Amino acid sequence: MKKIDYQYGIIVIGYKNVKGLRRLLKCICTAEYDGKDTILLIISLDKSDNEDEMQFVNEYLWPYGDKVVIRQKERLGLRKHILTCGNYLNEYGLDAVAVFEDDVIPARDFFSYMKSAVKAYYNDMRIAGISLYTFPIALNVGKEFSPILSEGDVYFLQYAQSWGQVWMRNQWNSFKEWYRKNSDKVEEDYRIPENVSKWNDNSWLKFHIKYCITENKYFVYPFSSHSTCFNEKGEHTQADSDLCQVVMSNYCKNDYNCVNFDGKALKYDAFFENIDLYQYCNVPQKELTVDLYAGRLAVNTRYLLTSRYLNYPIVRSWGNRLKPHDMNIINDIPGNDIFLYDLGSRNSWVDLPGQNINGNKFKQYFDMFDKWFELIENGKNISEYFEKNAYKTMAIYGFGKVGKHFFNAISKTKIKIEYVIDQSTKEVSEDIIVKKPEDMYPLVDVIVVTPVFDYEKIKWEIGKKYSGKVISLKELIEEIII
Repeated sequence: MKKIDYQYGIIVIGYKNVKGLRRLLKCICTAEYDGKDTILLIISLDKSDNEDEMQFVNEYLWPYGDKVVIRQKERLGLRKHILTCGNYLNEYGLDAVAVFEDDVIPARDFFSYMKSAVKAYYNDMRIAGISLYTFPIALNVGKEFSPILSEGDVYFLQYAQSWGQVWMRNQWNSFKEWYRKNSDKVEEDYRIPENVSKWNDNSWLKFHIKYCITENKYFVYPFSSHSTCFNEKGEHTQADSDLCQVVMSNYCKNDYNCVNFDGKALKYDAFFENIDLYQYCNVPQKELTVDLYAGRLAVNTRYLLTSRYLNYPIVRSWGNRLKPHDMNIINDIPGNDIFLYDLGSRNSWVDLPGQNINGNKFKQYFDMFDKWFELIENGKNISEYFEKNAYKTMAIYGFGKVGKHFFNAISKTKIKIEYVIDQSTKEVSEDIIVKKPEDMYPLVDVIVVTPVFDYEKIKWEIGKKYSGKVISLKELIEEIII
């Protein structure tokens, strides 16, 4: 078999962030390279008036090959800029490029991992790209995500990546052709996670994710991350946050075990659900929807494996004691936390209710109010928590019944409620400032989240654009009691 010499490149994408560029280019330069390849470095800057940025990249010395500096002639914006950079694969005759935006840095071994993965998947068009980053949470629900530890160094996820990724020329060209035909289509599609569908028009990533889902393609993901993201204050983020930071590998090896996609490869869909659990449920794969995170809006299969409580016949049930939660099904842990439902013959989509919408939800609200009344009966005030922590200003997330009671309680104290965050403004008086969840939030001492369910998801969404303190009303009541 003829040996293929792949042509590798690195693309650095920047916009008015000299600090981030310095950090990124330093890490790229000090990474480990095997000396067998000449690597083209392309630095692409969107048009701005920041001359310090241009001066720095012009003076930067790249010791591993040629350097090309491109300053866009007009302001492209993130989406168009990224898509333009993808075309450099063809313009410069590159087989694969590692791509880094200016708030990302690579691990020391990223290039060795990149070469191993490109060698393994370059001719496999079922693979849309290679991720350097690995997710610590399921982004659609904001809950902890951990793939099952299995053979090899990689698994497969139907979710494109932007916090350190590798594009291969043929796969990128396939995506761009799809994008050319589908970039203006906005029809509702239950196969797309709700949070992705709601990303604004400046996002290029939502199209790459949609491409993976609709064309049944996957990204290769490492078990140990080879990049991390700083998520700093800038064009698209209001404040610095460490929510995107992950543990990176700090060792180097010459070769990575990139498992065959057809073999015992571990595969997850765009909802971060393990698609191979059907074999432990004894149902056909095409007739099962996995929904352990309870993040889907609808289902169109006969069987549903979920943590929701639904009014359908239960085929089997499991407990939820092991991590990750997939292992409860694999190890057949008994219990009544995860259910396999028979929804009957399906030829259309059926809407799913909110997570655990039965009495379990109301029980948690009841328990919270019970503890709240216990505070009052013992002569304690909920404001003690805020006084103890010297919080003088706050915002309240959620203005349903719980939020209103909490608002009324705090209104009688010295703490100033700067604004409330709620999707609806119908129940809020005109003298209260209301922010919608998608708005940017002015800084306060603390944001208190009043909904009992989905707290981790809400906290994650807040944390992507707000760096201040965020707490759960339920948890702070329990802390005061203790």
